[in-house]
Amino acid sequence: MKNSKIILLIILTIHLESFSQPNPLTNSYSFEHNPISSVKRTFNTHNDYKVLAGIQCDSNSFFALRGDSIDKYTLTGNTAVYNGTILGGAGSSLAICNNLNGNIFSPTFYTSVLSTANPCSFYNGINWTTIPISYSDFLINNGGNDTFLYFMAVPMNSFIRQIVRYDGISISPIYTTPNQGTIIDIADLSVDNSGNVWFITTSDTANFISDSLVIISPSGQLLKQLSFAYNCKNAYGSFLLNNIFYIGLGPNNPVHPNTLIPLTITADSVIIGDSINMPAFYYLDLASCNPGSPLSIDIKNISNIWNLFPNPFQENLSISIQKQYFKQVLITIKDILGQIVFIEEDENLNNNYSKTIDLSFLSNGIYFVELYIEGERTVKKIVKQ
Repeated sequence: MKNSKIILLIILTIHLESFSQPNPLTNSYSFEHNPISSVKRTFNTHNDYKVLAGIQCDSNSFFALRGDSIDKYTLTGNTAVYNGTILGGAGSSLAICNNLNGNIFSPTFYTSVLSTANPCSFYNGINWTTIPISYSDFLINNGGNDTFLYFMAVPMNSFIRQIVRYDGISISPIYTTPNQGTIIDIADLSVDNSGNVWFITTSDTANFISDSLVIISPSGQLLKQLSFAYNCKNAYGSFLLNNIFYIGLGPNNPVHPNTLIPLTITADSVIIGDSINMPAFYYLDLASCNPGSPLSIDIKNISNIWNLFPNPFQENLSISIQKQYFKQVLITIKDILGQIVFIEEDENLNNNYSKTIDLSFLSNGIYFVELYIEGERTVKKIVKQ
């Protein structure tokens, strides 16, 4: 039995090396987390995250994960300003979303590690808390926004081809690359304010030259697949900030080492902006909490196509949607602390939609109903009396 475990570990290591991004310091696949000593590291004493009601989401800030800590940056024009280290302890990948696990510190950081049992942790305002979830595949390279957290699911003996969604309760597969020759290129997922998931794919597993920027809805429906050819070797992370998609390239990228590459969507084209210099720290992932909605979804118009009644309500709440030719709707109800009290997804729809929900189990108070219609998000307030 012991020999069998050793053989499985060797096989897993070989296959992880085939799709993982290398250590930017050594171009190996080591998981050591040592910063480059030539760059000064400081601790940010101006943001005490133990007393804030959630992550301080400044309009132009983003976060970078080292493995043993999280750094904060501010984008000023075409300059990434290093604001220091804000938290110690983390993992191998980083995401930001509302707290999905019953804690009032929200929004918060979620991290993941290479494991099939308890692969994820969140920051509760004081320390890191492990989530008691498990999945048949390894869950890595997470991304999040609002009420969902997404992972790349990696089966044994496989490249990264599948994305799963975690809602605080369970994990559901939502997307698999349609072509077995296509894999997810950059070791990260990014999520916009509408809940859509952004990632880069490639068919070139030897050189990591990308072929597409792909955007899917919260339920995994393909929204856009845009041609995008770029050298993504040593691309360790990505994030969305104010409607722009950024790729983080490490020191072993042959084109733009230690930089951020901004991508803007115009119609059906990807516009590559000027590279932005980053310090030569050993970073594993990137995240932000002000992604925007780069697909230019009109939230106001979406809000006008659905109604809630009665409001206030006592036991039952009815939802109606007046829309033609749509296939999917996701209903999420949260309390004032951001905790999910109801979630349900209906698919294979066609024209218009109505549903009555029994909410007699809820205490009196204020709640928020979020609807994702074909990946487009809008929110309305309800009151139970």
